[in-house]
Amino acid sequence: MITVKTISDADFNRAMEAFAKTKELLSQYASREEAVDFLVKETGLPREECQRAYGFLIERDSKNRANER
Repeated sequence: MITVKTISDADFNRAMEAFAKTKELLSQYASREEAVDFLVKETGLPREECQRAYGFLIERDSKNRANER
C-alpha cells in the first residue's frame, strides 16, 4: 500500500522557492558538468544522484518550456 504524506501550503511554497533558487544558481554555470561538480562538492552526494537532480531541475524545465511554445 502507498502512503501519501500531506504537507502544508507553507511547506510546499518553501520547497518551490528552494527549487527556483537552486535552478537559478545552477543555470549560472557554463556547463552541465560544472554544475554537477558544484552539487557534488556542496552536498557530498554521489555524482550520479547529483546528475539526476540537475536533470530534474534544469533539463526537464527546459523541455517543459519548449512544449509551452
